Amino acid sequence: GWQGTLPDGVKQIKAPTNTVWIIGRTQTNGPADYAPVRELQKQYTLAPLSAYGKPYAAPAGVVDPNVAINVAPVDQVAKMDAATYFSTLARLMAEDPPPETDAPALAMLAKIGVRPGQRFEVGQLEPAAAKGLENCVQSALQKLQAAAKTTGVPVNGWNVAPMTLGAFGTNYGLRAVIALVGLGVNLSADAIYPTAFVDGDGKPLSGANRYVVHFDKGQTPPANAFWSLTMYNAQNFMVENPLDRYDIAGWMPLTYNADGSLDVYIQRESPGKEKESNWLPSAGEDFSITMRVYWPKPVVIDGRWKPPPVQRIE
Repeated sequence: GWQGTLPDGVKQIKAPTNTVWIIGRTQTNGPADYAPVRELQKQYTLAPLSAYGKPYAAPAGVVDPNVAINVAPVDQVAKMDAATYFSTLARLMAEDPPPETDAPALAMLAKIGVRPGQRFEVGQLEPAAAKGLENCVQSALQKLQAAAKTTGVPVNGWNVAPMTLGAFGTNYGLRAVIALVGLGVNLSADAIYPTAFVDGDGKPLSGANRYVVHFDKGQTPPANAFWSLTMYNAQNFMVENPLDRYDIAGWMPLTYNADGSLDVYIQRESPGKEKESNWLPSAGEDFSITMRVYWPKPVVIDGRWKPPPVQRIE
């Protein structure tokens, strides 16, 4: 809603809400790129428009003592009762008014007393309604965690998310899943993230097994920028390993087969020195693999290219 005159050379990007988040990414193709990229990053600045072109020092940050900064947001939400959760929702909706397309959802929330800017009082509900809201936050999180493993279209054991990511509209279910497991997701035109929790036979990926992802010649993920495969443990964290390697990316010095195809080996122990260039160390427990395709080509967006299955090595 800002109105005004911009200085020369400044471009306005309109935000649909009062809260914005900048996730700046600069591609590096290995350690040789780190130094120049760091020099570039040092040139990134953030300042009020009133200070544009002038020396500016940001005010000192203030930590709210009432915020548990050592507890992850999702864990804080998981401990909320209905009154705390819906009161927080009502406050946030007043600070960041929902768009007109959310009117039907707002009308539904108003039926139980959830209105922007008003404290939610569970005691004002009928006893049966109040009873129905007990543990609703925890139940919703469980459903979202389960849905995260099946969201999208199953393709060779991978979940390929809908191409509407980042532009959810009123698809609240998809939006909530992404808020839980992929907050800040890119538009599909910028990047897609097929994720595998199971192998090509539909069995959960396990650190007790060895796997391979085989790309036929010319069939590595079609990206204008880059592609990668990243390992995550059961808690969605990266996995410590002796190589200090957390993903396999197309820019790496991978070893291709004689016919031009590529095999990526996924297992706990080394597949052997001759294969270590293509080794993605796995977790010791259940794990998942996320494929990143940055600036995907049209064959990815329209589904003509399909990720190959994660195949168990017997």
